[in-house]
Amino acid sequence: MTLHALGLNHDHAPTAVREAFVLTDEALERFYAAWPRSKDAEALILTTCNRTEAIVFGSDDDRRAVIETLEHVTGAAWPASQAFSFQDEEAVRHVLGVAAGLRSLVLGDAQILHQVKEAYRCAVEHETVGSVLHRLMHVAFQVAKQVRTETGLAQGAASVSSRAVAAARELADGGSLDGQRVLLIGAGHMGMAALNALATYDLEHLAISNRSDERAVAAALKYGGRVLAWEQRHQAMRDADIVLVASGALEPVIRAEHVPHREADRPALVIDIAVPRNVERAVDALPGYTVLDLDQLNQHVEATAAARRRAVPAAEAIVEDGLAEYVTWFFHQQALQPTIQAIRATFDAIRHQEIERHAHRIPEVARDDVERLTESIMQKLLAVPVVRLKATDPESLDFVRGIKALATIFSQPEYALDPVMRAIPLPKQKGEPVLRAAPPAQAPPNTPGPPPACPFGHDSHESSPSDPRSLDAHRNARK
Repeated sequence: MTLHALGLNHDHAPTAVREAFVLTDEALERFYAAWPRSKDAEALILTTCNRTEAIVFGSDDDRRAVIETLEHVTGAAWPASQAFSFQDEEAVRHVLGVAAGLRSLVLGDAQILHQVKEAYRCAVEHETVGSVLHRLMHVAFQVAKQVRTETGLAQGAASVSSRAVAAARELADGGSLDGQRVLLIGAGHMGMAALNALATYDLEHLAISNRSDERAVAAALKYGGRVLAWEQRHQAMRDADIVLVASGALEPVIRAEHVPHREADRPALVIDIAVPRNVERAVDALPGYTVLDLDQLNQHVEATAAARRRAVPAAEAIVEDGLAEYVTWFFHQQALQPTIQAIRATFDAIRHQEIERHAHRIPEVARDDVERLTESIMQKLLAVPVVRLKATDPESLDFVRGIKALATIFSQPEYALDPVMRAIPLPKQKGEPVLRAAPPAQAPPNTPGPPPACPFGHDSHESSPSDPRSLDAHRNARK
């Protein structure tokens, strides 16, 4: 099984492509219900205004099933040429970078961590998260917190909403929003974040319109402003200097045919921070209106993000530390412990098999001693390789596959568990004592007798491991 990160984001796909795969809460429910995962597969879907991504722990079939289920839920064909796909360390690095705000439209985006936590909560509720993604998410949260507290990546405007407000300020007359008339359309999570960013300015007028009056009233009570009926949103654009649109609707809520006429010498700046876009494209062609969508905002942000970029190396170093921590955990959890258990189990099965095979030679009173002695020998034989395995520093998740191969090599042979095969006596080696019903004949006087038989039934062989003939035979066999 492999860790995958795949999807669409602002780095790889334009808004027109991304908006087809934005998932509502109901669409997420349908995805989790429809995804035909295999046993032990895990998945988490993150969908925001800038990305729809899947984190999958499973086979290639599980990864393909995620894509097919997204196509089924959205009714759109997956744009493979504009999607990204990472595996193993690159997948972990991507997830940690997203949570830390390193992969956001705005470096250090303050909203993304909340969105990742919500995506995790949703996946947990649908029981598609197991130990691998549980651990990954907790490392991601730890990394994000460390980046925010130890670097300058989160300084200043740190979300799409706050960057939209910052862009409006920079484009406004005089470079300030003081004295501006602002219309906010949409009082959801992003709209509230925009209001929070606007709270530092002395606005001349603030109007808030939301499809649900309750949210608009709650926003007006918290931040001040006038509640505007949803049906009046177009007409209110006539008197606004800044229009921020973030309704979260799946289709445009501002349509060109309903936008009132205004003089071109006093243009209004309309900033659409929703995906799918909430402002019809034709609005930008109307006299007196200038529209910025997320792609254009991205260009504006790029011109003002130099300070945050200086904090990127320190943030990436924290991500790399988190990656190393996760790889180590993954190695021990997914490969090392199962491998050590497999090796011990195989050696122990052989030990018990040999004790049983020679049980008729062992006096009843010595059974416990034989058990303790053979177990002690086994533990001493395994001590060094086990200690060295535990001291191994995994360089990558791919190293896990090598350790798993070692576990396969040391898995119990079938004959050890097959009663039919165990019933077949192994061939006698030359020199092995032969048990007889009658006592052995007496040796002539002064004739050296054979060495005493090992009470534990050790088989003697014609050539020992130190016999050069045996080593030659071994070398020839390897050739």
